[in-house]
Amino acid sequence: MLLYVLVVSGTLFLPILELGITGTVLHELYPDRDGGLWKKEPERAIAVAALFLIGLAEITVLRPSSKQSSGNAPNE
Repeated sequence: MLLYVLVVSGTLFLPILELGITGTVLHELYPDRDGGLWKKEPERAIAVAALFLIGLAEITVLRPSSKQSSGNAPNE
C-alpha cells in the first residue's frame, strides 16, 4: 500500500515524459476525454503501473529472502 501511494505521489509531482503519447495522438484516439489527470496525461498512469510492478517485483522476487537457513535444518 505504501509503495502504491509513493509511486502515485511521485508521478503527480515529477515531470513524466510523453513517450509518444502526444496531444495529437490523444485527440485522435479519445476526442471526448475530459476529467482527471490520468485521462489528460495517460503517460502518468503508465508510469505508475510500470514503477509499481517493478517495485513489487523488487520486494517479492528480486530481494534475497530474509529466511536464510541457519544450519538447524534436519538431516535427511
